[in-house]
Amino acid sequence: MSSSERKSVLERYSEKVADFIRPLMPDPLIFAILLTFATFIIVLAIFPPWKYNVSATNYLQWIVYNAWYGGFWNLLAFSMQMSLMIIGGYLISYHPWVYKNVIGRLADWPKNNKQAALVLALVTFITAYIQWGFSLIISAVLAREIAVKAYKKGVKVHYPFLAAVAYSGQGLWHWGLSSSAGLMLNTPGNPFTSVLKELWGVETIPLNMSIFNLYGFGNWLFVFACSVLIWYLLAPKTGPGIDEFLRKEEIEMELELMKEEEVKPATIGEKLDNWPGFLYIVGFIGLLALYFSYRVRGGFGFLDLNNVNFIFIVVAMFLYGKPSRFIRVFYESAKAVGGVILQFPFYAGIMGLFSAKFPAAGINAAQVIAFKLAAISTPLTWPIVCWLLSAVINIFIPSGGGQWAATGEFLLRAGHLVGAPVTKTLISYMIGDNTTNLLQPFWAVPLLMITGLKARDVMGYSIAFMLLYMIPIAIGLLLMPVSGSPFI
Repeated sequence: MSSSERKSVLERYSEKVADFIRPLMPDPLIFAILLTFATFIIVLAIFPPWKYNVSATNYLQWIVYNAWYGGFWNLLAFSMQMSLMIIGGYLISYHPWVYKNVIGRLADWPKNNKQAALVLALVTFITAYIQWGFSLIISAVLAREIAVKAYKKGVKVHYPFLAAVAYSGQGLWHWGLSSSAGLMLNTPGNPFTSVLKELWGVETIPLNMSIFNLYGFGNWLFVFACSVLIWYLLAPKTGPGIDEFLRKEEIEMELELMKEEEVKPATIGEKLDNWPGFLYIVGFIGLLALYFSYRVRGGFGFLDLNNVNFIFIVVAMFLYGKPSRFIRVFYESAKAVGGVILQFPFYAGIMGLFSAKFPAAGINAAQVIAFKLAAISTPLTWPIVCWLLSAVINIFIPSGGGQWAATGEFLLRAGHLVGAPVTKTLISYMIGDNTTNLLQPFWAVPLLMITGLKARDVMGYSIAFMLLYMIPIAIGLLLMPVSGSPFI
């Protein structure tokens, strides 16, 4: 019996999807540029200049300058927040103690590819709930370490498949503690304050009405359990190992980040560079700042984007101690955000195309799409409609916070219009934003850098998983109850 005949139906399914996607998947930057072209065409179809009697010159000025270029630089502050999320996760993942005692021990456990997929799925989903950037980096490092140790033991594990498992945490993170939309709406002075006050008479939405609601956390637990099972069933028994993608010297060399500097500080400047007191003092001040932030904000209001990032940086300061070590790894981690820096403005431009109001119509393209769908929705079907709409828009704006900034107002208004609880609108949006992360290579850039793989090696398996995990998502959105007293 041949190897292919011994594969299960799901194993053959994942391989067929991967084989289909592999030759089609371009570099993530090209993907962003192609999406930009597609967005221009969509906006042109929604607002054709001849329908509104707008001259070609004025229309070009609006769509190219006001909409696209006007949005190109709108997410610089948010880009920094997202970059710091990745760096914070990188700092902790690559600390020698964490790397040796956590990642190293986890990587030793799997004896075959299915066990490796199981370990990786558990790690990536649990850490994604805590913080998406941390999950993205630690899961990529763990996937590589599992593959390295398997190679040294002579065990054949499927390296691209493991990388896809490591990436899949990006499909469950938005319902967790680093939820961009949830934290944004829980932050005083957020961009939706006036909308919330108009519709529900409040200025913020506490997290017990979003990610900590039964509709949020219950759905996360259900999809989490189903997703771990899906990856285990999809996992092939064997496949191309790390040695088929990286040179032998790359596999066997020690990570430079793990090496301790042996040179004893000689000058005053070198001694200052290596004195732990600086980071410990700043870290203690940081803890005080976090305490007072919690005291002022209280409860769920404490967990906004800035505080989540600050917690990781403060923890890293205490872990590293010596400023020289902290600085070295911090600078190294900055390489992982190159894709964000390069591509984020293009997605901000796409966001601008969707969110810029067309003067002749007094509305933007995203609102036109959302309200047309809301018009055919009911309180029962709205979560499914909101989920699928957000999933499609996420292909063009693959940032949870960026997409929410562009679409949040019309989703809130549409959900209110059909009489759905605000909790269902928020969670459905978050799930939709996560779903198509699994076919969108934007956030895979740091993982690809760490694993040494290309997007075409990984994304086919990610898409195969996505198509199956959408089934429990749909079930949960329809059947999971909302706890507490949600706004109606």
